[in-house]
Amino acid sequence: GNRLRRSPSRARRTSPARPLARTVNRGVSMGRADVVLAAAKLLLPVREAGANRGRFVEAIIRFAGGEPGEPWCASFVYYIGRKMLGSGWPLPKTRSCDVLLEQGRAHHAVSEEPAPPKRGALFLILASDTDATHVGFIDEVMPDGRFTTVEGNSNDRGVRDGDGVVANVRDPKGPTRYAYLDWEGM
Repeated sequence: GNRLRRSPSRARRTSPARPLARTVNRGVSMGRADVVLAAAKLLLPVREAGANRGRFVEAIIRFAGGEPGEPWCASFVYYIGRKMLGSGWPLPKTRSCDVLLEQGRAHHAVSEEPAPPKRGALFLILASDTDATHVGFIDEVMPDGRFTTVEGNSNDRGVRDGDGVVANVRDPKGPTRYAYLDWEGM
């Protein structure tokens, strides 16, 4: 079929060595969290084509070092952070929510309830003190403490193994235990 070819000069401008934030952020004053959240929201239409499958989902998983079919919420976080901020993304290349929790704690960047979440931070769902089962970005914090999210491998019910990139509303006053990772403070 007809394939679009990228000109060599275009390929150089968007090479992995140069964070995309510089391209997206030209002429506009945006903080790092704003850039990351804007990019995450652009991927809201992404849906799986089978369980943890699909061309774009598999690209996200592979970017974080995984194999197609693996859960990909942490891979989504790494993909967005690294693509937008390059080496300025402070979290390691990982597909593991537990590794994100450990790294955040090692850098004193994790808070738990009743501390309020912060826009741009990551939320982690905790099954125990050392077992994080899901992760995503916090978009907005509402006056009542609930927060909106952008998260990969979830659905409109907020499950941890869903079918795409979604926006949800989460309530820390409910039965789910949350931790918040302020990656900007690392």
